[in-house]
Amino acid sequence: LPHKFSYQVIKALLGEIMMLPLFDSVLFDSPLNSQGFSQAKILSRTLDNYVPKGNKESDALDDDVAAMKGGHNAPTSVLVSSNLRRAAQTLFVSHWKRLATTGETVKIISSLQEISRNVDTLVLCHAQKPVPLPGVSECLDLDGAVPLGMQDCVDNKGNKPLFGTGLMRLQEFAEWAFTRDEDVIIAAGHSLWFKHFFNTFLGKSIKTGEATIESDAKDCKVKNGGAVGFNLECGTINGKTWYRVDERSFEIIEGGFDNAKKIKKAAKRAKKNKKA
Repeated sequence: LPHKFSYQVIKALLGEIMMLPLFDSVLFDSPLNSQGFSQAKILSRTLDNYVPKGNKESDALDDDVAAMKGGHNAPTSVLVSSNLRRAAQTLFVSHWKRLATTGETVKIISSLQEISRNVDTLVLCHAQKPVPLPGVSECLDLDGAVPLGMQDCVDNKGNKPLFGTGLMRLQEFAEWAFTRDEDVIIAAGHSLWFKHFFNTFLGKSIKTGEATIESDAKDCKVKNGGAVGFNLECGTINGKTWYRVDERSFEIIEGGFDNAKKIKKAAKRAKKNKKA
């Protein structure tokens, strides 16, 4: 192994050992780093600085941003987060102005936990316990820690079950969404989770590899700190409940999909075809 790689592995393991007495980790349930906090603050500024365009073409985007910001004239909404630290940290930083004003709680739900076998997708908090928020108060320049009572942990089931699947959690979230009375659900989740969600609930008619936002939703991850709006629909066919994402409803609020590699590959293919 390269010396640099060996040094980094040893350094990480030593760091983990030192954190054991604190019930903390940089590998399991990895928290936001400085770049992640910066991205969350960019989303916060995007919401603060957004000016409604007030025309028919922008109605959906205007409503989505208004719902995220909250307020008397905004669509009703609920704030929810994965039980992994980085998702909750992102939500608290990006929506602190709203949270501090309304005093509402953030619902922590296990169905939003990231879909992967990587150790950083395993949660540290126990069932029905709040998610630790290291670095959030410092990022927001608060005098004290963010009160853990600002989290509603009734639906936090702790770590994902050993024999559970990502598909089960996607279905569970969709079902949960339609138990809510609010117009909008503001969910802080994870890039792979959302990519799987769109591949599961976007119609098969949406082809991958095309230069459209709905195709990007299937092909690409949402950018870190990004925000995308869409409509989730529910219906019954032959007594069975089905869910689908309306492919016409996508709105980019911040960042969007990380499609740079996809665009680059498409350009290379086009260049080859031109030569042929």
